[in-house]
Amino acid sequence: MKGQIGIILATTACMATLVGCSPDEPSIKNDSKQEYADNWEKIIGDIDPDQSWNIAKQHALNVNTGDAATVSIYTKSEQGSYLVANTTVNGSATIKFDLPSSVNEVYVVKNENSASREVAIVNLATTQSVSFNGVQSLLETRSNVALAEREKVYAVDYNFFPSMYTNQFGADYFSLINYNHYHEYYRSWGSDIYAIQGWNRDNSNLAVGEEYQLQGSKYQDVAETCANMYVADDDNITKLYPYTQNYKISTTEAGEISLIGIYRNTNAAAALIYFYTDANASVDEMKKADKYVLIPNNEYAVNRKFTLVYYDPANDYTPTTTFPAGKEIHFGLVRGYNAEGAGCADKWVDYIDGADVISPAMYASLCMFSNAELNKEVFEAKGWTNMSGSALYSTHGVNILSFEDWGGNFSVIDGVPTPAGQNSVDWNDVAFIIDGNIEQLPSIDEAQSWILACEDLGNIDDFDFNDVVISITHVAGSETATITPLAAGGELASTIYFKNNKIGEIHDLLIPGSSAGIMLNTTSKGNPGAPVSITVGADFSMASTDMGGFTIVVDGNDGQATIAAPEAGSAPQMICIDGNNWLWPTERTSINVAYTQFATWAADHAQDNDWYRTPASSDYVVK
Repeated sequence: MKGQIGIILATTACMATLVGCSPDEPSIKNDSKQEYADNWEKIIGDIDPDQSWNIAKQHALNVNTGDAATVSIYTKSEQGSYLVANTTVNGSATIKFDLPSSVNEVYVVKNENSASREVAIVNLATTQSVSFNGVQSLLETRSNVALAEREKVYAVDYNFFPSMYTNQFGADYFSLINYNHYHEYYRSWGSDIYAIQGWNRDNSNLAVGEEYQLQGSKYQDVAETCANMYVADDDNITKLYPYTQNYKISTTEAGEISLIGIYRNTNAAAALIYFYTDANASVDEMKKADKYVLIPNNEYAVNRKFTLVYYDPANDYTPTTTFPAGKEIHFGLVRGYNAEGAGCADKWVDYIDGADVISPAMYASLCMFSNAELNKEVFEAKGWTNMSGSALYSTHGVNILSFEDWGGNFSVIDGVPTPAGQNSVDWNDVAFIIDGNIEQLPSIDEAQSWILACEDLGNIDDFDFNDVVISITHVAGSETATITPLAAGGELASTIYFKNNKIGEIHDLLIPGSSAGIMLNTTSKGNPGAPVSITVGADFSMASTDMGGFTIVVDGNDGQATIAAPEAGSAPQMICIDGNNWLWPTERTSINVAYTQFATWAADHAQDNDWYRTPASSDYVVK
């Protein structure tokens, strides 16, 4: 919003259409808040007397670990799994943490070490305590057939294999999906398979991968994080499933794209293939794209670097390790299986000495592509739930690609796969760092965040709540929080404070050196400002009546005004929103237009308290 603090004498047309009045009109400073409240009632409607305008709600959970352990708590909802608490518990403790008011279920994780991890699902609407005393370890649980019911499998991250497959299963499977079956499906796609550098049938040949040691503390942290997450007794499906929906990587500028093996957790003889398309390729275009074998057997993948090859159609398909910008790269994992149960990754190509390997068909018994639609025919034949064969995400700022080498039949419940019977999926059978210029993948380390969205009274009738927008990230158990400036839709100088300690002026925080008089990030999310770390108390909560203790001081032509957490039942200048799942309105779009359920929530705080998840149109919120 533009203009001065104080009343802008609004015309009837200005009020009805939400078109801003001129900032040069006279202002009556003393009556501005009353005018704001009157306009709110006319434009948005009634206000619940108990409405606090805060999506954050604090919970207290009694946790008994029996012995000293680290306890982590994550949200369990369709919108994803976010870290809300991480603390050490010496036997027992009450952990307080904030959740969005529409979320009641959490994952409570007891970590003693990387190989011993127990998970409980708690519905906070009915339960305020959880005990891990006497709970079986994951290894014991996985070998106990009596615990095969859905919720108990669910609580141990879906890795429930009480026995190996029998020889008869292998024979039946080989009969179902054999050379002819795959020839029918995959050759009909009109694409061939090539080995990018050729290799001997002897799988010990390492010519396609150079020895590689992770360099630097950042990569060491990545390797350690993945090793801890991908232990055989702890398949972290809860976190990985949401990241299987992003099925490709996109190159941002020309350069090399390499995969660095960091983990392997499979006995299968499986090979990694990739292919590439232009952006936004259709399923048919992906089927027709030629496929390239990068690693003939992932047994030798860890601590080796594999560089993808691009065959340039504009240059007689001359191979180069320079990938152009604007390409999408897709993946597949090919698992060999024959009637005797042995791996057969050396059987699905014909080797031509001294030349590229060209396959007349895919001979493998199972290939899982990163795009679920490419798996559909074979998965339906197996009676499996269709899914992507890979997960794409980041940790410590490093992009990761990991694979599933099998399938299963499961239902997606609250955004998480719940297996039926003995099949489970985990997307952790082999994992790689992606080294190269690609779009940053979503972070698996993401913590729950909150957004404070503010009105500065420069115009008092648009209610777009984008004049000052900041994000606050805090994990219970820590005495630090991170403030990230997101938008400045007001032209007036607006300085952010925490408990009377100055954080900075919003324009300068977004673009260092800039000053008031401009609007930033009101049509698109744009670039956030640099995060600012602050010290908070052990009892810090965004669900507090002062919304964590943040205020904004706005400098106007008539003096200063302070934006703070509103009193219950009053017209707000500040609201607290779930920061992981909200886009603020574009300039001059009233929040009740951008989010049609907002007015219902405003009038009754118990109704539509997840209104912020679904904008009425993408045109009304920042891109």
